[in-house]
Amino acid sequence: MTSKTISQEQVEAALREASEELIQFLMEKNRSYGNSAIEPVRIFSQASPLEQINVRIDDKLSRMIHGSSFPGDNDEQDLMGYFMLKKACQILTKNRASFNLAQEIAEGSTPSIVDTANVLTGRCNSSPFAGDGASPMTHFLDEER
Repeated sequence: MTSKTISQEQVEAALREASEELIQFLMEKNRSYGNSAIEPVRIFSQASPLEQINVRIDDKLSRMIHGSSFPGDNDEQDLMGYFMLKKACQILTKNRASFNLAQEIAEGSTPSIVDTANVLTGRCNSSPFAGDGASPMTHFLDEER
């Protein structure tokens, strides 16, 4: 016998279960791919991790639209994963930019109002992990030019 009403608690429990399954899937994929979504090897592409994730989303949607998914793929799970990765990348970028801004202030530098505003609003969308020694603000400002 099924109930015609589903309680808010049941929905919340199902959301937690679905979230935990997605997180487990993403952590396994991340280990398998060597953290390449957030720290790409940069052999060919110099695009930021965020832009690379956007390209993966576009590619997945294109395959779905054209009916050319790979056998065994779970397109919905893959898309949810890409969007979760995108959000994680945005959080990491903002946290790293905030850290760099605080470090500049601690070292006696006076960051520009643009740098400060970009950190506070989360507009800094370039890679904080490029490994070139430049701050995320430098990358962001270069992208804007």
